Amino acid sequence: MLRNYFITALRNLWKYRFYSILNILGLAIGIASSLIMLSFVRSEWSYDRFHPDYQDIYRLIFKADIGGTAAEFPVVGYPWLGWALEEIPQIEKGTHFFGGVGEEILIKEEVIWEENLLYADSTFSHIFNLKWLSGNKTNFLNSPNQAIITQSIAQKYFGQEDPIGKSFIINHWSGEIPITVSGLVEDYPAQSHFDLGILISMPTLQQTFGKSHAVFNNPSFTSFYTYIKSREPDMAQTKLSDIFNRRMDEEAKQRIKAIHLQALTDIHLRSHTNVELKNNGNILYVRIFLMVGILILFVAAINYINLATALAEVRLKEVGVRKVVGGLGRNITQQFLGESCVLALISIVFGVLLAEVMRLYLGKSMGIYISMNYFSDSFILLLLLAFGLFIGLVAGSYPALILANVNPVAVFRSSITFGNKGRYLRQILLFVQFIIASALIIGAGIISKQLNYIENMDMGFERLDQVVIPAPILSDFDQTLPLLERLKERAKELTGVKDACLTGSVPGQNRSLLNVRVAGRPETEIHSPVVIPVDFNYVETMDLKILHGRKFDPSYGEDKGQAVLINETSAIQIALDSPYINTELLILPQQGTGIDTIERVKIIGVYQDMHFEPLYRTIHPMFLRVQPQDFFHLVVRLQPDHQETTITQLKGIWEAQVNDTPFEYTFLHEDIAVLYEQEDRLGKLINLLTILTILIACIGLFSFLAFTVVKRQKEMMIRKVIGASIGNIIVLLAKPFLWLILIAFPFAAILAWWATNQWLETFAYHTSAGIFPFLLALVLITLIGVITISYHAYKAAIVNPTDYLHQE
Repeated sequence: MLRNYFITALRNLWKYRFYSILNILGLAIGIASSLIMLSFVRSEWSYDRFHPDYQDIYRLIFKADIGGTAAEFPVVGYPWLGWALEEIPQIEKGTHFFGGVGEEILIKEEVIWEENLLYADSTFSHIFNLKWLSGNKTNFLNSPNQAIITQSIAQKYFGQEDPIGKSFIINHWSGEIPITVSGLVEDYPAQSHFDLGILISMPTLQQTFGKSHAVFNNPSFTSFYTYIKSREPDMAQTKLSDIFNRRMDEEAKQRIKAIHLQALTDIHLRSHTNVELKNNGNILYVRIFLMVGILILFVAAINYINLATALAEVRLKEVGVRKVVGGLGRNITQQFLGESCVLALISIVFGVLLAEVMRLYLGKSMGIYISMNYFSDSFILLLLLAFGLFIGLVAGSYPALILANVNPVAVFRSSITFGNKGRYLRQILLFVQFIIASALIIGAGIISKQLNYIENMDMGFERLDQVVIPAPILSDFDQTLPLLERLKERAKELTGVKDACLTGSVPGQNRSLLNVRVAGRPETEIHSPVVIPVDFNYVETMDLKILHGRKFDPSYGEDKGQAVLINETSAIQIALDSPYINTELLILPQQGTGIDTIERVKIIGVYQDMHFEPLYRTIHPMFLRVQPQDFFHLVVRLQPDHQETTITQLKGIWEAQVNDTPFEYTFLHEDIAVLYEQEDRLGKLINLLTILTILIACIGLFSFLAFTVVKRQKEMMIRKVIGASIGNIIVLLAKPFLWLILIAFPFAAILAWWATNQWLETFAYHTSAGIFPFLLALVLITLIGVITISYHAYKAAIVNPTDYLHQE
C-alpha cells in the first residue's frame, strides 16, 4: 500500500511538474531561511550554558550615575569578592579576574599583541568549566609567573611541541615579566561571553603592582570581573546591598549607586556596557530573527496550501474515479497526505543544500558564522523533522480532507466546485503573505535609514582620515612619553599629514571618571564626568568646535593639568553659571587611592558635544585635560590624497624610533564602525531575508495566478468574443489582487512600525521612521504584483477565442 502511494505521488508530482517545481522551490527557500534563523537564535541563546551549574552563577556589576545618566559596569573593586565570601553564607564560591585589554608578549624573539590574556586567581575553576589536557592541577595559578593556556594558543605559539614548561615574556609597563606555562586546557566554545586564551596567575599581578596598590584596595575601582555561585540569589543580593551601604564611603556613593547580581545567562543578550570582554548579542535581535524565521516558513507553507487547494480542483475527476472503483475517504486522504510528505521530503533536501550555501555566504560576506551539523546535532534533526511534519501533515491536511469528502456523482455531473469557501481561504492566505512581505520591506528600509544616519551624522569630531597608533610598551615607562612626542613631531613633518595629537583614549574606547565639585557649592553636590587625557593639539586634530572660551595653549603654564575643557552637557548637567569660563572645580580623591589632596582646576572653554560613546548611550559630561602621563595613543590626521604613501612613511618613522614593537594602526572611522557591527549585520541579514520572502511570495502569486487563469479561461474567451479588449482582461484579473495588496498594506505598516520602533528605541540618538520606507514598500509590492499579474493576464488575453472554444 505504502509503495503504491509513493509511486502514485511521484507520478502526480511529475504530471504537474511545473507547479511541483514552484512548490519545491518556495518550500526549500522557506526551510533554508528558517533553518538559518532558528540555528542562529539557538546559538545566541546557548551562551555560557556549558558551565556546570550555570544557572547558579552571577556576575557582580556596579550601577552608577554618570552625569545624571544611569550606567552599569561589569567590573567591581578587588575587595568585593572577599567581603561577599566572608559575610554572605548564601554565596558558595567565587572568583575574579583582571584584564581584557590585551598585552604585548615576547615569545621566540617575536613580539605579539595577545588579546585573550587574563589575570585569574586559583578559584577560577570553581566557577568556570576547565577541561584539563595536561599540567599541574594541584597548584593551579597559586604562584607568581604561572600561566594556563588553551589548545589554540599552544598551537599558535608552540606548534606541535609540548607547551608545559615553555616560557614567554609579558612586555608590561613596569618591566618584562617572565611567564612559565604550567597547564593546558581545551578551548572554550564560541558561545562564551569571554574568550579563553591565556590565564596568568593573580599573584603575578599582585607582584607587579604591589599588594598595597589602589587597584587591590579601592572597592569603588571598576577593575575586576567578579563572579559568585549562589542558589539563593535574592538573599545574597539583599546582603550584598547591606555590605555596600556599610563599606562604601559617601564620596564613592555619589558615583557608584549600587552593586547588583547579574545572571551569567543574561550577560550575552542583556548586557551592553563598554567594558564587556566580548561584543555581546542583543535579545531584541534574537526575537526579531526568531519571528522572521517562523514567518518565512509560514509564508512558504501558505504557498503550498494555496497551490494544493487550487490543484485539488483540477484533480476532482481523478478523485471521483477513485471513489467509484471503491476508494474510501481515508485512502484518498492517505494518498494526498503521502504526496504532501514526499513533496516536503524533497523540499527539505533542497532546503538543506540551500541552507549550506546561505551559511557559507553569511560567513564570508557578513561575518555571521552559524554552525550546523545535520547528522549529529539533535536540534537540527528535530527541526528538520518538525519542518517535514508541519509541511507534510499540517499544511497538506486541508486539501487532503476536502478531496476525501468529494461526492463522485457531483464530480461527473460537473456540478461541484470549491466555490467561495476555497476562494476566500486562498485570498486570506495571500493577504497574510502580502502583509509579511510588505512588513519586511518596510523594516529593511527603516534599518537601512538608521545605519545611514549613523554613518553620516555629525559626531562632533572628525572621524575620517584619522589614523590611531597605539603607544609602544617600553620596559622603562618614563621613556614612553618622550618617544610618543618624537613620533608625533616627526609625523607632523610629513606632507601627507594634516595634524597629530596624543591622547589617553579615542572614541568608542574605555574612559575614566572623576569625582568633581564646583568650588563654593555644597560638599554633597558631587558630579562624575568622564575625563579624557589629551595634549595641546587634540582640539585641532579632532576638529572640535569651541563654543565658549579658548582651546588649550602651551603658552599658558596652567593649561597643563590645571585647566579643563568641558562639553555642553557638562555645563548643563553640572548647572554651571554662564559664561562658565574661569569657574573653579575641585577634583576629589577616590577611596583607597592613598591620595587625600584635592586638585583645583579651572574651566577655560566649552566645546560642542561629541559622541565619544556609541549612539545607544546619551552624551555624558566630559572633560578634556592635558595629562601627559596618561597618553596611550598617537592620532594622526591624514590629508585625503596619497594616504597609503603617508602610512608607509609613518611606518618608516616608527621603525626608526621604536625597537621590538611592530608598527600597528587602525582608521578611527573603521574602529567606530565596529561598534555598530551587529546593526550592520542585522541590516544585511534583513535585506537578504526580505529578498527571499519576496521571492517566495512571487512564486506563490505566480503559481496561484496560473491556476486562476486556467480556471477562468473560458470566461475570458467569452468576454473577448463579446468585445472585451486585452486591457479589459488584464484589469479583470488584476483588480482583486491589487485590492488585496492595498488592503494588506496598512496592517503591514502598523506591524513594521511597531517592530522597528522597538529597535530604534535602543539608540539614544536615532532617525525617525519617516514616510519613505512605507512608500517604497507600497510601490515595490504593488509593482511586483502588477508585473506578475500582468504577465499571466496578458498570456491569457492574447489567446484566440475561436481556437480555445473550438478545443472545448
